[in-house]
Amino acid sequence: MSIKALIIDDEPSAIEVLKDIINTFIPEVNLAGTASNVSQAVAQIKKHNPDLIFLDIKLGNNTGFEILEQTSEMDYEVIFTTAYGEFRDKAFDHLALNYLTKPIDVDKLEKTIEKYKKRNQSLYSRDKLQELLASTRSNTNSKIPLSVKDGHILVSADEIIRCDADSNYSKVFLTDSRIITVAKTLKYFEENLPTSKFFRVHKSHLINIDFIEEIKNDGTLTLKNGGSVIISQRAKSLFFQFLNGSL
Repeated sequence: MSIKALIIDDEPSAIEVLKDIINTFIPEVNLAGTASNVSQAVAQIKKHNPDLIFLDIKLGNNTGFEILEQTSEMDYEVIFTTAYGEFRDKAFDHLALNYLTKPIDVDKLEKTIEKYKKRNQSLYSRDKLQELLASTRSNTNSKIPLSVKDGHILVSADEIIRCDADSNYSKVFLTDSRIITVAKTLKYFEENLPTSKFFRVHKSHLINIDFIEEIKNDGTLTLKNGGSVIISQRAKSLFFQFLNGSL
């Protein structure tokens, strides 16, 4: 499995150290480029469409979080590599794969790359496609409980337009225009909603294909409630195969 990656750090020596570690211990990671500030990083991400970025927190007077906000439509994983330990919670709010403090521990980095491979193989593999198409969980009238302030509500799969990842929470968009935030990860909904109708088009988006109104050439899905999401490059091929097999 080849992993296209970028290193974003404002210290040239830190970039060189991480390069050496990757080249020596993690040959499956192919470095497409480096950047030392926000504008360079955004340009590199849009140019190379990486699978993974190694991101420092402090970049001069800016932060790595600004890069994530400016490229939120892109689908890549993030490993924070930083000397600052106090931003750990915020990093995981941005769905970071891991948060490694400098000096980088090689063993921890290797384990993080293994975590990346397992996660992405399970999300977008051909085995996953076959599992989806062969699934017997096709009863779209099944109900799923959602926690709300005063207890729980039961909604049917047909009422759910999409689910979005929000750190360790998920936002559930319903046909009656409600958006309910629940303390469940997107993986929970992926495993419990009918796989004949729901597909994870992006690490942050699980959609009900019945609500797709338009698929644009740039990979944007327009949904019937007026919302839109981006299909990730990694998911695009399997998504169209899944869509064809579900029609």
